[in-house]
Amino acid sequence: MVEMSAAMKEFTRRAAFSGLQMQKCADCGAVVWPPRDACSVCWSQELPWTEIPASGVLIAITTLHTSMEEFFRARLPWRIGTIRLDAGPVAYAHLHQALKEGDAVRLEAHLDYKGRGVLVASPPAGGENDPKLSDLISKREE
Repeated sequence: MVEMSAAMKEFTRRAAFSGLQMQKCADCGAVVWPPRDACSVCWSQELPWTEIPASGVLIAITTLHTSMEEFFRARLPWRIGTIRLDAGPVAYAHLHQALKEGDAVRLEAHLDYKGRGVLVASPPAGGENDPKLSDLISKREE
């Protein structure tokens, strides 16, 4: 198993709480994603965590038809999306079934079934329940 970086561990810790927090460079103001030890714009190591707007646009969709993990194999096909956040960065997220390319989205951080921090994209108004995403963020392996 691959060890998570210290920055990703901190994201996972914060994903257990409400809101969407990402690192924001104290020197240049860039919102940084994925979590890292230095700003990808100016290389500053001053990257405090801050709540950012959870809005963005779904710019691409990938549908997985196979998986090495039993959890996902039981729920295929599985959709992952590329989101351009209004705050600046591009992020990958698990997708609500109702979303299509070009849609506005609300991005949320959650803990997945293994207790890892993940991003989930949903319609801004919430939409109907998505059973696959509910499984992803509500079931925990022991």
